[in-house]
Amino acid sequence: MENFFNPFETRYPNRRKIMIDIDKQAENLIRKHKSYNYEKNVESLNYSNKELNLFIGERKEKVEGIDFPEKFSYYSQIPNLIKDNLKVMGFETLTSIQKLFFGYLFNYKNQFFDKNKIDNNYDLVGCAQTGSGKTLAYLIPAVSFLFNDFEGINQIKSGSKYGYTSYPLILVITPTRELALQTYEEALKLLYKTYINTVVVFGGEKPYIQTNELYAGCDIVIGTPGRLIDFLQKEIICLTEVKFLVIDEADKLLDMGFEDEINQILYDFKWSKNYNIFLTSATFPKKVLNMVDRIMRRDYSYITHGNCLGEDEDANRNVKQRFYYIDSRYNSNLFNKKIEALIELLKIVDGKTLIFANKKSDVWEIARRVDSYGYGINCLVGDMDMGQRIRSLDDFKQGRINLLVASDVASRGLDIPEVSFVINFDMPNNIDVYVHRIGRTGRVGNKGSSLTLLSENDRPIFRQIYYLLLKSGQNIPKFLK
Repeated sequence: MENFFNPFETRYPNRRKIMIDIDKQAENLIRKHKSYNYEKNVESLNYSNKELNLFIGERKEKVEGIDFPEKFSYYSQIPNLIKDNLKVMGFETLTSIQKLFFGYLFNYKNQFFDKNKIDNNYDLVGCAQTGSGKTLAYLIPAVSFLFNDFEGINQIKSGSKYGYTSYPLILVITPTRELALQTYEEALKLLYKTYINTVVVFGGEKPYIQTNELYAGCDIVIGTPGRLIDFLQKEIICLTEVKFLVIDEADKLLDMGFEDEINQILYDFKWSKNYNIFLTSATFPKKVLNMVDRIMRRDYSYITHGNCLGEDEDANRNVKQRFYYIDSRYNSNLFNKKIEALIELLKIVDGKTLIFANKKSDVWEIARRVDSYGYGINCLVGDMDMGQRIRSLDDFKQGRINLLVASDVASRGLDIPEVSFVINFDMPNNIDVYVHRIGRTGRVGNKGSSLTLLSENDRPIFRQIYYLLLKSGQNIPKFLK
């Protein structure tokens, strides 16, 4: 596959010079990645066929009788450079959800659709448990598709024609800056030495830095909705060459106030004639599925691990879930009782521990109180500036600090190596958020644990917790029964 002139080398002027700096960043990330010594138990993510489903079209007709994901040969279709980088990242083979995305794009699609009716588009919704490798599930096939379609890429004129406008081939939209940055770093490692240039854009940083990177020309743009719209309106980014649009953590983007911005990106700007949409998340509740139907342009497909489309949520089964009930009926100072329980718990917890609170003000107070007991702890909340957020998260990832207390800015998509324990200081009032929070541990097939502090205030969600534990095969506390 590598025996041809790489079209990415000359897609924009000065590409070789630009990629020297990009590859240096990738080398640093690869060294850091190796220093984690974080084993990926990929075999435990190779689910049985009974747990994997392919649904076709809006009526979600289940395709029966497919022996997937082993039916097709995917490995020979991945460019050799990508294979080498995957091995460095700890993936000797792909996880089941990654195989399914790849198989759908290269094999399954042709079996079930009339190409003449759908203009060769490959729209897909992917739903799988937290930590199953969904980021690489869309990056690997999308990039491999570009390499396989190198003749088409080579016909795209060089950047000199476009002046200072970037014409990306892949656009990834994420709900948070942290997830955008993490996806960018994953892309840099995956695309090391490929001459494919990736740029990340998000609010909280001065626009001119990101603008200069875009002016140099890029193939992949990863960003949050607000900053993307700003650059699209200023024509710094143009979407007429996009081959793949990825909406990551799609349920949050569509259900948490981002739907208008997503619609603006989809409908207010000119797109290429044939581009593919990938939507991914660990949860797709019914109300979000209705929004999915509205934004998709034609028949599309769902790939799922388990029955997670509009059904009761299913948590990561590698996470052992525990609950501790605090009786606050006769004592109004619930916060102090929770702090006492947290301190006792921290005496026996070993390894990296991520603590979640519902309110930003509580995050700061928990950190202050825990610190007063001699524990090193960092904070992560949305109103910190981006530099502080990056440093706080990096200290936790690198193990310089083993305790991090955060708001839900850290609950979605973040892959933090070797988190052994998640503590919910507060139970969220949304079971989907709970599923994403505890999914910060037990990732890539490894085991993890969570403990949630409950009180009378949480009684309205007890029934949902009960059914989640029942479905996940977990022990159910007596007070929930």
